[in-house]
Amino acid sequence: MSRMSESEAYKLAKGLFSYDPETGIITRIAPSVKSNGRLDNRGVGKPAGTVRVDGYLQTSFYGKMFLNHRLAWLLQTGSWPKKEIDHINGIKSDNRWCNLRDVSPMVNMANLHRKWGRSRHLPIGISERKDQRGRRFFQVNFTRNYVRKMSTRPTLDEAIKLLQRFRDESKPFSTTTVDY
Repeated sequence: MSRMSESEAYKLAKGLFSYDPETGIITRIAPSVKSNGRLDNRGVGKPAGTVRVDGYLQTSFYGKMFLNHRLAWLLQTGSWPKKEIDHINGIKSDNRWCNLRDVSPMVNMANLHRKWGRSRHLPIGISERKDQRGRRFFQVNFTRNYVRKMSTRPTLDEAIKLLQRFRDESKPFSTTTVDY
């Protein structure tokens, strides 16, 4: 199939799906057409899409797989996103309109919501070390805006509290102004 224009894609998607911006659910409203030309009524009236291994929802649309958040953007705005769609809260299957935004790849990467590092048992920013005598301690590393903060703590609870304090200190100040 040749590449269709944005307006054609919008018309075809509007004819097959409905999008509820409050819930983020895309529902199939018309039967899909199989490759042999027959209609497939099985998905009509049901939420469209399956969950991929990486957690995103995807839907088949005229023989091609589309990510549901991109399809939601098309159905809501009438055009494909210009850059990347970011899930603000980090939940890849949450396609509510208030949770989606069209951002640059750099902004999208800055909004990663990983909780655990490579070790799988420690949060990102905390690593487990041993001193020369074999005593265990936790090292806390935090870098924001080229400023690196590092410290050590004897227990994991103390290390997590320190990391949270580092993160809270680095949050931007409020941009509200007060008239005197």
